[in-house]
Amino acid sequence: FERGCHTDHLDSFGGCGWDLAKDPRGPCRVAAACDDGTLRSVAVMEDGALHYVDATRVTVDGRCASLAFLRLDSGESLFTAAVGCDDGTVRLLNKNKTPTRGHATSSSNQRLSLESDPHSSVVTWTIADIDGDTFCSGDSLGRVTVWDARVGVALRQFAHHEADVLKVVVFCD
Repeated sequence: FERGCHTDHLDSFGGCGWDLAKDPRGPCRVAAACDDGTLRSVAVMEDGALHYVDATRVTVDGRCASLAFLRLDSGESLFTAAVGCDDGTVRLLNKNKTPTRGHATSSSNQRLSLESDPHSSVVTWTIADIDGDTFCSGDSLGRVTVWDARVGVALRQFAHHEADVLKVVVFCD
């Protein structure tokens, strides 16, 4: 950033990366929601070099389109990745903080389903953490859904227009 130019590039080996987020497992890690249905993490070294860390299969038949990490108080060694997919779902992955041999371990996976449209597939384009226990998602049917991450249920849904919701940003006053 200091020089205003890129220093390295790395193939995701998962098609295009639809969304990026800071990976909380390390101070200089970035995770990508990839086209092949995986969540892939990369370490950014001090010299700007990129190194592949791990990959986690999220969905078999679709792509991962959005990603956010939730700050759940479930212990120091766990974090929760909320991944939006193109099959009308949001997947919650409680992942081990230390990957083993290039593959992060996952546990307590939850699949949260959005109401579907019989004429088209629903894509979850964006996810934003509200307070750790609660997050919101925006989808291709123009809906913003507020979720309870602990029990995996939709708390509220806003559907006031028909355009895709591509980004949701949460801020506190």
